[in-house]
Amino acid sequence: MADTPTPPGQAEAPAPSPAPAPGPGPSAPVRARRWPRRVAIGVLVTGALLGTAYWYLGRESTLQSLALRVASASGGKITITGVSGSLYGAMHIGHLVFRTPESVLTGDNIDIDWSPWQYLSNGVAISKLHVASLTSQSLKESEPAKMPISLAPPFTLTIDDARIARLTLIGLPVAPIAGAPAGAPAAAPPATVIDDVRFKLHGDAKGWQLRNASAATPWGLARAEGSIGAVRPFKLDGTASLTQSQAKPGATPPQLALRFGGDLATTALAANGQSGKAVGEANLTLAPFDPVPLREMHIKGRNIDPGFFNPALPTADLSITVAAKIEASRAVSGSVNVVNDGPAGTIDHQRLPLRAMRGQLTGNLTALTISDVLLDFGVAGKFSGGGQLQRSAADSGIGAAQFTLHTDRLDLKNLHSRLKTTSIAGDIKLTNAGDTQTLDALLTDAGIRLGAHATMADNLLRVSQADISAGKSHIRLSGNASLTGAQAFKLKASAEHFDPASFGDYPAADINADINADGHVAPAWKVAADFALRPSCLFNQPLSGQGKLNADASHVSGIDAVLALGKNRAELRGSFGAPGERLTWRVDGGQLSAVRADLAGSVLASGVVTGTMAAPRTSFEVDAKGLALVPAARGAKPVAAADSVLHASGEAWLANKVVEVKATGVAQRFNPAAFGSPLAGSINGA
Repeated sequence: MADTPTPPGQAEAPAPSPAPAPGPGPSAPVRARRWPRRVAIGVLVTGALLGTAYWYLGRESTLQSLALRVASASGGKITITGVSGSLYGAMHIGHLVFRTPESVLTGDNIDIDWSPWQYLSNGVAISKLHVASLTSQSLKESEPAKMPISLAPPFTLTIDDARIARLTLIGLPVAPIAGAPAGAPAAAPPATVIDDVRFKLHGDAKGWQLRNASAATPWGLARAEGSIGAVRPFKLDGTASLTQSQAKPGATPPQLALRFGGDLATTALAANGQSGKAVGEANLTLAPFDPVPLREMHIKGRNIDPGFFNPALPTADLSITVAAKIEASRAVSGSVNVVNDGPAGTIDHQRLPLRAMRGQLTGNLTALTISDVLLDFGVAGKFSGGGQLQRSAADSGIGAAQFTLHTDRLDLKNLHSRLKTTSIAGDIKLTNAGDTQTLDALLTDAGIRLGAHATMADNLLRVSQADISAGKSHIRLSGNASLTGAQAFKLKASAEHFDPASFGDYPAADINADINADGHVAPAWKVAADFALRPSCLFNQPLSGQGKLNADASHVSGIDAVLALGKNRAELRGSFGAPGERLTWRVDGGQLSAVRADLAGSVLASGVVTGTMAAPRTSFEVDAKGLALVPAARGAKPVAAADSVLHASGEAWLANKVVEVKATGVAQRFNPAAFGSPLAGSINGA
């Protein structure tokens, strides 16, 4: 509407006041204009802080600083060096050490890939955990394990690809060798090395799952999968297997399969194994955290042939059954039964004379009775017996025990065909009183006697007497050996008028000798030995000699030995096994017929041994005159070849378990008939 003009002379009427505006007042429009700006500023500041934090946490120096803080907060238990990478992805640790009073864990070249953003949805998810080398070394005995309260992780953890290129397990250190200087450090025992360890792992509030685990062990390829609950009683379910990596051509590799179930309170373990024709199965019930973890055991095996596992052992066809049960009341029952269904025979014919073995175990963990014990050697005879075992009142070990084996007749010829026919009778007794175990044996026949007395106390075995006699022959042994620490030992043996023919179908002799040896077994075996032959006779020829040496697994030193039989003489002097060492040898066989009746002629040979125990090498130079050989079975005398001459020189060495020889030589007037050929001749050649 248009404004109406005011007439002249009239005052202009005041304009009406505007109605009050609703709302907080005149300042409201100003705030409405300012809050978007403040929100924007807050967003920018927050974004800048988050960006700065993201940048700072992603820096390599931040990761290194965090590693130093973790190591410092551990109080020296953790050492971390060579850290690189970022918290947001790939990380590398050059060297990591974690120490406890019982052990030291050392890792080298550790690579970790993970995504921290997955923590919001999946917990800690590690896509790669690779370790080049991991070493676990025990420092002392740990406390007995206790049932855990919970195994639940504080957050969900997943490792998709874990690999350890080499895992080394080192046991408890060995005490210094007896006689070592004061303060000598303890030496670690040989380590067990496991290669190419791989697995996948997942853990959450429900439990842990192990998948696709594998490792190359010294015993073969191991595989495992399983799970364990996070809360009591910690339910178990899993499988494992071990397959030997090497097998004979055309043979199935030996393998072992395991299945475990139950829980950590009562664990059930089932095993099945096969090696060649031998098969076996075992079922065990365990209480892992009880003072006596074994509750029940059943083992069965069949078609077991010792000769299959080691050709040097006799063959057999063994069936084995072992059963044992320990009740909650600590009552014990068990049995062992072994039957040999293989062909009967003697040891020298590669047969196992044992036909059956059995025994029963009853009582409880405080007092045990061993009864119905039988060692049946078939036509050779048998041993039978039994005994009791009483635990000490302090429950610290065996208190009193006695075990006796008795035989009324034992024929040694049916154990080894070259031995004499005997009818040995006597007892073998094992007793225990306090901390001392004692063995006494007395077995006698009309012409043979075996007596022995040995004790063991404080892990020290002492053989104060071990005598074997037959006719004028007498052999005496004595010594001691420690079963702990360096496992030092000392042995002394002597023979007086020893005649092998007194015991069986062996060459007649009259040997008088003294032998001494001492050394230790751990951390690696080492022995020092010497021998001396007093006036003796072998093959109707005078026998004499003496010698000494020091030896270990890789080195023989201080060798100085000489042995003479009739006009034949052998000498060894020097050292062998280490770089630069030389062992000289010389054989002067001026009367070979003194060694074997079917040999004729003489040999003079010498050389120098060098190299290592694994790859020995020797030079040689041989001169032989008038050599002749005709096997005694042919019933012929050696063909005379007094004017023949053979000369050879060269080298011989061991490569990949095969002896290789390089030699040159000449032959003069060599007669093949002297070595059993039907063609006689006189050959000259080079």
